[in-house]
Amino acid sequence: MCGFDELRSVFEFFFFLTKKKKALTTPLRLSGRRQKTLSLSLSLSRASAIKQEREMDKTNDEEEEEENDAVATMKKPSMHFIVQNVSKKHNIGTICRNCTAFDVKSMHLVGNAHYNVFGSQGSDAHVRIEHHPTLSECRDAVKKELKCEEILGVEITEESVDVAKYPWKGNTAFVLGNEGHGLTPQQKKICDGFVYIKQYGVGTASLNVAVASSIVMHEFAKYHDYSERAREGEKFVVAEKPLLRRPKGVAVGVGWTPEDVRKERELKRAELANDDECEEVNVIDWGE
Repeated sequence: MCGFDELRSVFEFFFFLTKKKKALTTPLRLSGRRQKTLSLSLSLSRASAIKQEREMDKTNDEEEEEENDAVATMKKPSMHFIVQNVSKKHNIGTICRNCTAFDVKSMHLVGNAHYNVFGSQGSDAHVRIEHHPTLSECRDAVKKELKCEEILGVEITEESVDVAKYPWKGNTAFVLGNEGHGLTPQQKKICDGFVYIKQYGVGTASLNVAVASSIVMHEFAKYHDYSERAREGEKFVVAEKPLLRRPKGVAVGVGWTPEDVRKERELKRAELANDDECEEVNVIDWGE
């Protein structure tokens, strides 16, 4: 038989187990204030988790929508701009900026491969810029390689059609001329037709070439229902700057290769080294 002390130990053990089980199964009792605080904390945590989940879903939806828009835009007719004999160099930089704003696929410099990036605000890195020695070679390139159905000159002529009413077809290239004299006979020769921009005031004979290009780009993009770029606040979202694989300020293409750029750079340095009158000169590096 068990002794008294042993029985007492057994009873104490069972009492301990019963008390512990009761403690585990009894709901936690908090004061009213603490209970409200705990409930509020749980509600806020749950609301925060739901909000975060919704934001993630929204971000995923926006990214998917942007991808779909990009694919849809790629299937739509593209526009390209041919530039020659533009006298004010900063206009090239502004045209570059217009190109990336309206999703122009390429800009083509004829003759001089150099261009001034002033006014582009870094947007020239997002634009495909090519060089062609002659207008005829440029025409062949945009017709055969870019599949442009038409090359249209932006000029006021007898047969020019209002740019807002032109029945655009497929891929199209536009020719921009000199700010003062407009298109040359050689430039007009490569054109399949002409468009012009209506004016209503009395103070100027024509628009700045960069301004005119932006209006043409907008009309073409609007006609073909290009997808609008995503916005953030009061600005449009700017894509990450791509790695520039060409010398800055030089359009590399047929007749103007990186090797030509290096040779010109060496020539400039040699000329400066032999010029005793040049004390302080900033040398532009056209190389890699």
